[in-house]
This record gives sequence, C-alpha cells and structure tokens, in this order.
Amino acid sequence: MKYSSCQIAIIGTGIVGIATAYYLAKNHGLTDIVLIDRNQPMTFTSAQSGENYRNWWPHPIMVAFTNRSIDLLEDIATESNNLIKMNRRGYSLVTRNTDIDEIIKQLHVGLGATADDLIRYHTSSASPQYQSPVDPDWESAPSGVDILQNQGLIRRIFPSYALDIQTVIHIRRGGDISGQQLGMHMLETLKGTELTRITGSVEGIDQ
Repeated sequence: MKYSSCQIAIIGTGIVGIATAYYLAKNHGLTDIVLIDRNQPMTFTSAQSGENYRNWWPHPIMVAFTNRSIDLLEDIATESNNLIKMNRRGYSLVTRNTDIDEIIKQLHVGLGATADDLIRYHTSSASPQYQSPVDPDWESAPSGVDILQNQGLIRRIFPSYALDIQTVIHIRRGGDISGQQLGMHMLETLKGTELTRITGSVEGIDQ
C-alpha cells in the first residue's frame, strides 16, 4: 500500500522512534503519524541496550535532562502498573581509594546548588541513616548520593565486593527497566489513533 501524504513520518521503530510518536500523540495531539522501518519494532539497536538508567553526570544540564527522562519513565511505570519492570536499586561507583575529591567535585558540579542536601556520607559501620538497596521498589527508594567509607558497612551491604574496597559512591536514582516492554506499552497506547506502521525491505516496502 502506498501513502501519498501524512502529517508526520518517523523513520525507525527503535525506542527513539516509538517514543517520538508516543509523545507527539500524548502531549501534542498529533496522531497522523507513519512509523517506517524495514524491521519489526525494537529489533535492532534497541534490542541491544543495557536497559539501565542513572542520573550521575558531571554536568548540570545532563543531570536535569536525565532527571526529566526518569520522571517520564516513572509516569509510565505508574500508569502501566509497572509493566516496564522499573526498579531502583541504584548505581554504584566502587574504588579502593579513599581520596575521591575529584568525584566529589564532579558530583557538586552536576548537582549544583542541591549538592549539599543530596550527598550523604557514611563513615561508621552502624549508619542507620543509610537505606539499604534490598527493596527494588522505585517509589520508596531515596534520591541523591550515598557515600560509604567504612569497610564494615560496605561488606555488610555489598558482600560480593572485594574485601579491600574503601569507598562506594551509591547513586540512588538509578536502576533497570525493560526496554522491550516500554516500547510495546507505547505502541499499545497508540492503538486506536491514526498511527500507521510500514514494515518492509528497502527494495519493496510492504505494510
């Protein structure tokens, strides 16, 4: 079937193409969209992703951009009853060094004026303020960064780490999702709109 015109044509049905169509429809009411790909959705680059996320970046614009992206993922997790399998156990940077001044500088640059409120230090083996990442529930997980610099505490919380680890920088707004389920949820949501998918080879595109 040939199409002479449409309001929007999106080339590629990886997560970027699908998300573009999803948010054009959801946020802007634009539904006369054609998604074009020679392959089935989420079967090329998007199928190889690590499917993880974290908001640690040494630049405030990237932190803000990533936080906004995570906000959108949380919205989808909520509206889909967590069909995308979002969890929030965090993201750890681990080192045998106690001097982490350079990393602290990067954290302060990325977090900006909120850094002092979001960075928490744990230097004793008992540290009741530290929330263990046992529960994967993203809704109850803390934000910010926990810095563990007590080997007894590190061994208790992270027993699989090497015994000589001196410092763990635990980025709390990080975890995993199911990228495939995310893409499928967006496509399912788009059903009933004017969205059309065209799948086929370069030589002959078939619907």
